[in-house]
Amino acid sequence: MGEVAKFEYVCFAKFVEKFGQLPEFNDKKDSLKYSLTVGRKHEAQRRQRK
Repeated sequence: MGEVAKFEYVCFAKFVEKFGQLPEFNDKKDSLKYSLTVGRKHEAQRRQRK
């Protein structure tokens, strides 16, 4: 494992120990993908304005 990847893994592990969950945007189960939700919603709104 590279040093950067290892450090990231350690940071996430410490975050989970302290807060009991992953950071909001790194929690793939509970965080919606921008491109599939917000991004498409905004794109549809822009198309309606034209």
